Amino acid sequence: RMVEGHAAIADALMSLATQAGYTNDCVYLQQRVHRVDLEARCFVMGGEVVEALYTRFARIDAGGYVRDYEKAHTEDEAMRDWFYNDQEAWRSVKQQIEALSRRWHLWLLSQAAEPTASVRIDYM
Repeated sequence: RMVEGHAAIADALMSLATQAGYTNDCVYLQQRVHRVDLEARCFVMGGEVVEALYTRFARIDAGGYVRDYEKAHTEDEAMRDWFYNDQEAWRSVKQQIEALSRRWHLWLLSQAAEPTASVRIDYM
C-alpha cells in the first residue's frame, strides 16, 4: 500500500505486523517512486538473479494500493517498449541489478543466523 507521511507509514507498518497469521519478525518498506518506467521483480537465490518479471503500475486506487499492472511477456519486450530499445542502457541496468542483488544477498547473510534461501527484490 502506498502511503505518505510518518504517521501513515507507522499505521501501515503496524497493520502489516499485527495482521492475523503474520509470523515474520520484520517488515520491509520502500520509498514511493512516483513515476515508474519499469519495475524488475527479481527472484534471487544465493545472490544470483534466477528469474525476473518486468512490470509497470497501471492503476493505483484511492486507498494507495496498486491494482493493475502492465506486464512485459519477455525481457526483449520490456527493453523495446519501456526502454525505447536502448540496448546500452538495458545492459547497464542488468549489470547494476546483478551487482546490487549480490550485495543485498551478502547483507541479508549478515542479518540472520540462518541464510536466506531466496528473496524477491524489486528494482524501479
